[in-house]
Amino acid sequence: MKPPPFEGGSGETAPFSWNITGITRDLNGWKISRQRCRRGGLAFTTRIEDGAGADIFLSCGALHYLEQDLATCLRRLQPLPPRVLVNRIPLYEGETFFTIQSSLGSVVPYRIQNRQELVDSMIELDYQLVDCWSEKREVVIPFHPQRSVDEFYGFYFASSKVAAKDRNRDAVVTAHEVCARIAPLWMAEKPAQEAHETELSIH
Repeated sequence: MKPPPFEGGSGETAPFSWNITGITRDLNGWKISRQRCRRGGLAFTTRIEDGAGADIFLSCGALHYLEQDLATCLRRLQPLPPRVLVNRIPLYEGETFFTIQSSLGSVVPYRIQNRQELVDSMIELDYQLVDCWSEKREVVIPFHPQRSVDEFYGFYFASSKVAAKDRNRDAVVTAHEVCARIAPLWMAEKPAQEAHETELSIH
């Protein structure tokens, strides 16, 4: 069955639906988003498993707040999504560890993962790395400078079944455009301290 169209604030429609997984249940924010989505196609949940069957898994600035890594989360989605877009992940060359982030009166666990470990874990799930990018952004770990982060990373993974046709400039450009357009949209919808708490999977 063809999924229902999604209509944003501009009135444009797209032939896909959204399943948005939040770490916490932000009922007020979800209600506002539903009101702005005038033609349906927008669902909210706190269970990653509810995104099973999605064509695309998209996460912007949220993975490091989860206890489980990306590959572990994806294993809870059966079948696996053919394409995975993740952005703004603090990664470095050392061993994976947890620290604490204190910001705007809140204290939350914060996971910093080894970069190659993330890529290898996706390869084990039969994904191929189509593209990656980074931005200068620091995470300073007091008294442990060797564990500090200098860059945040983004990745575009595709399953082996679709990776071959995705390895062209048009597909990579599209991936970047999706991240660039969606991240500001949802950050504007939520308070700044909650903007990192959203996972998106597109059907």
